Amino acid sequence: MFYSKALYDFISLTIILLIERGYFVASCLTANPSFPTPFVLAAQITTLTDTLKAAWLAYEANPGTNEKEALTLAQDALIAALKSDADYVTGKSAGDPIKIKSGGYTPSKAKSTTEKPPYDAKAGSKPGRVKLYYQKGDHDMAVVWLAYIGTEAPGTMTNYVPCAGTTLDSIEVTGFTSGDWVNFVASPIAANGDGTFHWTPPLLVLIP
Repeated sequence: MFYSKALYDFISLTIILLIERGYFVASCLTANPSFPTPFVLAAQITTLTDTLKAAWLAYEANPGTNEKEALTLAQDALIAALKSDADYVTGKSAGDPIKIKSGGYTPSKAKSTTEKPPYDAKAGSKPGRVKLYYQKGDHDMAVVWLAYIGTEAPGTMTNYVPCAGTTLDSIEVTGFTSGDWVNFVASPIAANGDGTFHWTPPLLVLIP
């Protein structure tokens, strides 16, 4: 369960402040043991920030249409990368605001420990079934679920297999074996996403 999440506060920054944030996040993620494999590596964040800085200087020197377009593209690219890593930092930190800060992001206000996450997996209504639930966000068009049979969650996502894809917030899936323990993970698919999956922590269910 997440207690805090990395905010997208950088989307409202001016170009100059966004450039500063890009370099700051890159420095915080470099050799940070809490975040060893971010979706966008620190070196790539640095490169995207360099590109934005160059585009900004070019636009300042000659505020033409082409320069403005290049500046907008560079700004959007850096923001998309920072969003991707913000989600990674949120999940990898398990919601720890101190760890989120160490990754270069601003943590949200801590949530109550009794607050449930917006996803769940539990035994189904009949043998061999499981109920899956994910409260989609405003920009999510669907949810993908993966499954892994076993009480211990695997160390890599490649060991999971697809079990459901739905545009609904809840679905009951059949085809499991009664008595099996199964780990489930879910990821929303954003309408304007970049194709990156942001998986939930594993949810362990005993199949009825």
